[in-house]
Amino acid sequence: MSRNLSRNLSRIGFFVILSCLLVGCNTAQDTASLERSPEIQSLTDSINVALGGNDYYGASQIVERFVINHPDAFEAWEIRGRIYRDANQFEKARQSFETAAELRPGDIGVWHELGNIAVTEQRYQDAVTAFRHAASDASGPLPWHGLGRGPERKD
Repeated sequence: MSRNLSRNLSRIGFFVILSCLLVGCNTAQDTASLERSPEIQSLTDSINVALGGNDYYGASQIVERFVINHPDAFEAWEIRGRIYRDANQFEKARQSFETAAELRPGDIGVWHELGNIAVTEQRYQDAVTAFRHAASDASGPLPWHGLGRGPERKD
């Protein structure tokens, strides 16, 4: 698969996940006042426009303002983490996912993201810990795949 096609598919996947997180996939654990609010829709639209133009800086500024005003919004922290992960700013991504994990400790995706970042940073024991945490709450294959990646390199 070409690099451009792969990058475009990654962006499409990100937009789908972003829309699902902010608009259509809320759970009882979500911040009730933000569920499907015009504010959430506006955030989604603004970030999609910025990311559609490869403007990670603009997207990060939008989500930064949002988390300042809504520090308990799980979705905003998760999106912040994904934006910084895609921009290769792994420390900020990790901090964002850690905050999201504090807000919703049972979210498998956040623990998987923390594991992926740990692998990228060659912190393999942290990766295994994060993937195990995800696997303890999941029945699907995603965390088990991550757990298999944890020790992939021991330079």
